[in-house]
Amino acid sequence: MIAIFNSATDFPNHENATLKVSLQDDAPVIETSIAIPDGTFAIAAYQDQDGNGKLSKAAFGIPTEPYGFSNNAKGSMGPPSFQAASVAGGAGKQVEV
Repeated sequence: MIAIFNSATDFPNHENATLKVSLQDDAPVIETSIAIPDGTFAIAAYQDQDGNGKLSKAAFGIPTEPYGFSNNAKGSMGPPSFQAASVAGGAGKQVEV
């Protein structure tokens, strides 16, 4: 699942994403291209290994499935800030998550 956000208010809640893309593949690495309009965005992605439609978590909310954010942003005791994960969208831009 890939979620793209254009607002710090909604980030990183997948339900509030500006754009959501779900990819079906069992490969350990998945690559895709998504057209993102001009502006500032943050991207959150996770691999739904158990097929429950959400990022599974263990005790204390620690994710048990692979996940990542644009800019390889890391949070401390939670997800990174929108600002830390922000990237510029627009034609020809590429972002790895």
